[in-house]
Amino acid sequence: MNPITIKDFTIYFENQGFEAINQWIREKQPSTIFILVDDKTMENCYPYLMPMIETTAIIEVIEIDHGEEFKNIDTCAGVWSALVELGCDRNSLMINLGGGVITDLGGFIASTIKRGIPFIHIPTSY
Repeated sequence: MNPITIKDFTIYFENQGFEAINQWIREKQPSTIFILVDDKTMENCYPYLMPMIETTAIIEVIEIDHGEEFKNIDTCAGVWSALVELGCDRNSLMINLGGGVITDLGGFIASTIKRGIPFIHIPTSY
């Protein structure tokens, strides 16, 4: 399936997505890559993702519990704290690997930390 571009954003499918992520990483050279997962995507998706990412940047994983009840400001505060403790800066990248809770929270968190850092969604549901 061909990528779909909507305004300034492109949606890639299957392995084209990994190629696009790696191209972005090569071009932008993020200082640190943060991967936001929940306990289910950590177990089932993260092992598949990691061999596909080509980078020498430090990769840090931030794991939250799964479920709609964790889509709240307390979870955001915990992730913000983890990002600060792990050295997030304006040149960091956040990859949100998961369903609606992860992509909703991850996009919000990335857009509000350090006046906003780039983020990539890798949805595991549709």
